[in-house]
Amino acid sequence: MRRGGDALFVLAAALAARVPLVAYAGTRFPPADDGSFYQVVAGRIAQGLGYTWLWPDGAVTFAAHYPVGYPALVGLFYAVFGSHPVVAMALNAALGAAAAVSAHRLAAASGAERRGALGAGLAAALLPGLLF
Repeated sequence: MRRGGDALFVLAAALAARVPLVAYAGTRFPPADDGSFYQVVAGRIAQGLGYTWLWPDGAVTFAAHYPVGYPALVGLFYAVFGSHPVVAMALNAALGAAAAVSAHRLAAASGAERRGALGAGLAAALLPGLLF
């Protein structure tokens, strides 16, 4: 297997670890902490309401206390697939798998031997802290 095949192997390993987690957790665990904020703002973006926050008193303000990039990306996917936490989880799984492939490619480009690059990619693909 060449390095391109190794990258596909890393991608497959990353997805094999992440897809079952999304399938299991997608409907069981609601967003918490910062995820609650991102869920609400991404939903508002998906509805065309912009990067805004609706306060309990009915006031709407810009939500400038968090960066807009991630909620905007999730909002794009919510606009296409519906505003459900499992959509964000699937997006995160895809981004995590892409990051594992990137770790492999970066290690390979940095001159790591084939096994070292594969190890770097698999570490990023399977490290529990990066799965959850």
